[in-house]
Amino acid sequence: MADWLADDHLVWFILDSIEQLDTSAFHQHRRTGGVGRAGYDPDMLLALLIYAYASGQRSSRRIERLCADHVAYRVLCAQDPPDHTTIARFRADHDDAVIDVFAQVLRMCSQAGMVRVESIAIDGTKIAANASMSANRSQKWVREQARRIAETAVGEAAAADAAEDAAEAAVGGPPATPAPELTTRAGRAAAIKKAMAEIAEQDARHEEADAADAERQEKYLQRVEAGEVVAGPPPAGVDEVRLWRPGWPVNSSGWPR
Repeated sequence: MADWLADDHLVWFILDSIEQLDTSAFHQHRRTGGVGRAGYDPDMLLALLIYAYASGQRSSRRIERLCADHVAYRVLCAQDPPDHTTIARFRADHDDAVIDVFAQVLRMCSQAGMVRVESIAIDGTKIAANASMSANRSQKWVREQARRIAETAVGEAAAADAAEDAAEAAVGGPPATPAPELTTRAGRAAAIKKAMAEIAEQDARHEEADAADAERQEKYLQRVEAGEVVAGPPPAGVDEVRLWRPGWPVNSSGWPR
């Protein structure tokens, strides 16, 4: 997978940065034995969150989908994507520690000059050393901004997950997964053929209904234009230009007569 991303991609910088940092706090409760699969590598989950948050992603469900569809995320999780529950639980269990490491990585991005003029934009917020400041004051500003951005990102992620959990509960559970037959080319071809036939049938019914509506509207207008007093409101969708032609008499209900 090393050739899937450019050598200067942010993913590599984040992975290498985490290797240099103390992440032992994330490993204390990792399950490595017993029944079932071992827990995901905390360093992988940490790198995944930092890259996602640095890229403006907050929702654990969205991150889960990106781990299946997006090259950078697939590299980060080594094509063993965690589900959104695992991602959200990891963030919730380690929110303060995630903020600390995220802020450190942001500072290293700035210090190492990941982008021109030693700046890095995280979700629209720029971290940069102001040339007019003293070196000490500049680094203090970078440190404070990195911490603020990390805290904001983790807080927004928690809020996004809570909102999506509530929305999912309101509709009785997660969205239905695709039918098993859609996982094969032959199954998809059959499903597409069936869907196209059903759509054609629906369109035919709609066209028939539209034609019937148009016929009712035309008959109504012809009666009005002939001077007939027509009881009740006009059919929905009737041509209002013809219906309210100036000079036409109006009946007691306010409709043309």
